Amino acid sequence: MGRGPLAGPVVTAAVILPHDFHLLGVDDSKRLTDQERERLYREILAVALDISIGVGDAQLIDRENIYHATEIVMGQAVRGLYYRPQFLLVDAMTVPVRLPQRKLIKGDQQSASIGAASIVAKQVRDHLMAMYDQVYHGYDFVDNCWLWHGETFRWSGRIRRHANSSAQFFTSAGSTSLVLMFGNC
Repeated sequence: MGRGPLAGPVVTAAVILPHDFHLLGVDDSKRLTDQERERLYREILAVALDISIGVGDAQLIDRENIYHATEIVMGQAVRGLYYRPQFLLVDAMTVPVRLPQRKLIKGDQQSASIGAASIVAKQVRDHLMAMYDQVYHGYDFVDNCWLWHGETFRWSGRIRRHANSSAQFFTSAGSTSLVLMFGNC
């Protein structure tokens, strides 16, 4: 999932998989092609025992900062599960819920459940950004991993889906030749 989305929400997923889950290719969502992610996303949805999504909008990101907003929406995702987990495996963060948990660095490469959650969150966000692209033309949200010239954003203006804190970051960069990469890269 994008931890620093310039546009759109931060999205997290909590996924409970069956004990005998085995699906080749489940890994860090950023290491997969779009086609691999979409195929695995559909397969994960078909076999998961429970899935819940947490979504934090630009206002939450601006108010809390991206790191804390991510923690908050991770908590939303866990609380939204139908089944209450006994233990959480988490990708490098602490979820603000009263459950025992283990933080794994690069957890989506070490744990099938974290990898599956990474894939689900990324695909949900990508699908949402594709819908935004239909409403807000000219921002190329459908790619969701843009390379834009620093001034392009200033010319296009800011819309409600952009986090102000992110917009301030790159508009204050000052260089018209600066190329910025943002989104769910």
